[in-house]
Amino acid sequence: MPQPCGECFHMDSETSTAFNHPFAALGAGSATWHGSHTSLGNQADNELIAVVAFLIHQVIVGGLAETGGYLDIDQLINLQAQPRQRTAVQTASDITSILTSQDISEWAQEFVDLDMPEYESTFVVIVSSIITIIFPDRDATALLTGIINLFRGNPEELSIYLPILRALSVNLNLSDEKKFVLIRHLLGMACKMVFAFLWQEKVLQIDLFLQPSTNELGPKIIPPLV
Repeated sequence: MPQPCGECFHMDSETSTAFNHPFAALGAGSATWHGSHTSLGNQADNELIAVVAFLIHQVIVGGLAETGGYLDIDQLINLQAQPRQRTAVQTASDITSILTSQDISEWAQEFVDLDMPEYESTFVVIVSSIITIIFPDRDATALLTGIINLFRGNPEELSIYLPILRALSVNLNLSDEKKFVLIRHLLGMACKMVFAFLWQEKVLQIDLFLQPSTNELGPKIIPPLV
């Protein structure tokens, strides 16, 4: 998490260690998908992204909860009205054992049992959390409306989560300097997310990037490594 907002987000050693499992497994999951183009490979890649995103989300909301003192956060924590089977930390810690101990024929069901929200929705809430911390309500609402439309999110979900996020961040008093550095981190993350979703070709269906000529142009504009 960005160091300038230590007041907002912090991780204990258990949570920090939990990040190691899905990040390490994500390499295997991505390789399985791009190397095999099978449904199991696709599931491995996407479910592991979902675990990382959900873990980041729960770290942010957990940190804000300690600062804001808002009690009714279960729906925001779980990104659904019903409780989930495990926390993101518990799920992340199970990832390694699934890939190393379970037979590959069992992976598909194991991934389903992870009970993760779709990562597109989770990333929208992550960005919403950070924007709510940085900007006044009017500016945050305008920005988030654009983001929801761009990433084809569910406006009804945001209408549920946004009041909770505002209540959680009401007691934060970040200096302009810390807000600026947090904005810089947010823009860096946003650039990576936009490229990732463009590559995915499901959420951001922009015709220009789906043309063969665009794919041909890509290698030509990449600078040589040596």
